[in-house]
Amino acid sequence: MVLVFDIAGVSVAGVQLPLSSRVFEEYQNHLPESLASAAQVRKEDYVAGRLCAFKASALLGLSLSKLPTHSDRTPIWPQNLCGSISHSKKLAVSCVSSADHYFSLGIDAEEILDDHIDISEQVANANELALVKNNLGLTVLFSAKEALYKAIYPIVKSFVDFKEVEMTAINFSKNTFEINARSENLLKLGLNQFQGSFQIIDNTVVTLITIKHRGEHVDS
Repeated sequence: MVLVFDIAGVSVAGVQLPLSSRVFEEYQNHLPESLASAAQVRKEDYVAGRLCAFKASALLGLSLSKLPTHSDRTPIWPQNLCGSISHSKKLAVSCVSSADHYFSLGIDAEEILDDHIDISEQVANANELALVKNNLGLTVLFSAKEALYKAIYPIVKSFVDFKEVEMTAINFSKNTFEINARSENLLKLGLNQFQGSFQIIDNTVVTLITIKHRGEHVDS
């Protein structure tokens, strides 16, 4: 499954979960030893993410045949590539770009929140709640911040709280959003404004953010 984001130099691939037994068996050799005793669903999520990364890189004509893992569980991308992986219960996704195009990418997949699930206090301030208005908007907000954290992690190398950034715009006709930094830690690194895109696929929100150069704001 190819997910279309109108961002030059970035390809995005996805696969439905759970994986078929045939596909899992074909790619299970990519499982690290640390997951040898993990639950089957965790193994399938890992394999599906790698499969998406391989497909996304192939769409760009770039070769990627293995993708090991750091001790912090982030992928170890080869020097000529940057990318990101995510999964929800029903969908695994990955985005990949040449390192010549972008310094870092962040992608996230979240099922649209049910009406009885309220995470607004954890992820949003009053301005953001007025902006997003409903559960779909809140899901985009949550997913967008998760994608942002993945994109900036290679720079900050630390946890960033949801309240350290604020979504300031969201456009459902163009499937775009804008996030501004609010913490001094991000602002002093030049990470001040971020523009991203999102798609809605089978009740799942997929968000994507790119960082062009280290220490510069994002233009997606």
